[in-house]
Amino acid sequence: MNGGLGILYEQASSRGHVQETEFGDLTFAFTIRNQVQASRSTLAGAVALREELLEHQREFTRSASEFAAARGRGGWVFDPAGDPARAWELRTLLAQHQIEVRALRRDVELGAYNYRAGEAWVVPAAQPQARLVEELFTRRIEV
Repeated sequence: MNGGLGILYEQASSRGHVQETEFGDLTFAFTIRNQVQASRSTLAGAVALREELLEHQREFTRSASEFAAARGRGGWVFDPAGDPARAWELRTLLAQHQIEVRALRRDVELGAYNYRAGEAWVVPAAQPQARLVEELFTRRIEV
């Protein structure tokens, strides 16, 4: 969601100091060494692929507006709904992730909801964090 690459390493648990397995004893020290070795290998790979990774991040940022335009949304509107502290916390959390939030400039009616200027907030879809915004505000009802 932020231009990174997700890599998952799983390490069998030693369940304390030693875990008996069908392959022999698995010690806590061995599991720690495996994790450190996997981390070092990942860092070495990142250094070796530095240019490709940097290009991936540049393209990720550059294409954010195209991504938002393809979704066909102008943005999302929210209001305090009787809980201004909760709305404030949401705005604060979004700001921590460099997500742009603007005050609503005019009253808006969306379906059964009426949002008032000066009380409601808009999160524009077209912004550098378009992908994260899309994931945060899109309700998923099917798997």
